Amino acid sequence: MLKSGEYLYTNESRRAFTECNKAVVLKKNPKRIALMSSTLLEVFYELNIDHKIVGVGDKKYVYRQSQNLKNAKDLGTIPSVEKIFSIKPDVLIGYDSPALKPFYLKCIKLGIKVIAVNDYLERHPLARAELRVLIGAIAGSLDTAVAKYEQILGNYNSYKKSVTQKRGVLLGSPTSDGLWKNVSVESDFYKIVLDAGGFNVISSLEDQLINPEKIFKYVEMIEYWLPQKTYLSRKQIMEESNFTKLLLSRASFEITTYTKKMNNIGGAEYWDVAMMRPDLLLFDLINVLETSKDSDPEKTRWYQLVK
Repeated sequence: MLKSGEYLYTNESRRAFTECNKAVVLKKNPKRIALMSSTLLEVFYELNIDHKIVGVGDKKYVYRQSQNLKNAKDLGTIPSVEKIFSIKPDVLIGYDSPALKPFYLKCIKLGIKVIAVNDYLERHPLARAELRVLIGAIAGSLDTAVAKYEQILGNYNSYKKSVTQKRGVLLGSPTSDGLWKNVSVESDFYKIVLDAGGFNVISSLEDQLINPEKIFKYVEMIEYWLPQKTYLSRKQIMEESNFTKLLLSRASFEITTYTKKMNNIGGAEYWDVAMMRPDLLLFDLINVLETSKDSDPEKTRWYQLVK
């Protein structure tokens, strides 16, 4: 447990690193690591251990590829066991999911250590960031990882204190089957938006999937819409569905997405960095929502207004 500043993180919601429900024993720090989730990449960069990565899941979507990462094999979404075995990793780190579990079990049978990390289930952005401490312990850089976490913690609380205004925000996005997918109040993204000065105007609609027409009741309250999609223009949104066309025609709110840094096939740096750097994400949101006296939308790293 780490305690610092205004935020105390307990292990009540910790999703343990497990080898498919069995403890993982590493007798020494691994020198060759296969990484299935790009959300942890930032930790490897900051600890200067990216040279240990020999394979990355869906590497083509990684925005920033260092010289060392260029030598890592693209493992795809669900790699073959043969591909993993060919790169000879000491350990395989990735998120746990029903789709990946059969693959993990096959790797374990071949003697490959598998560490599953469900960072996306953490309920606070700082809890997610704290996972760097465990990665640091695994890789032999514990002290550096702890120091970095404490720095992020301090930055986050400082940025949070700078917020002086509230903005009405619309959270969630339309689905392909005509519904609206709401953002869970238990999610780390919901909490970071609140810390940035945003309040969800449809918070009274508690269902995860809702009839989008219910949103029209709250249109006058919306100042910003923060879709978790890579929209590049209002025209693109208008053409997505009759609902989005009607929504944008009825309202004058701003739309902002994390598309400032993307590669040519749609890989956004946001997913490679922001999950492990909630302080930078909070700073971005405060700037784009203009909730601090020092806010400047030009200072953002990822978020930009959709025009």
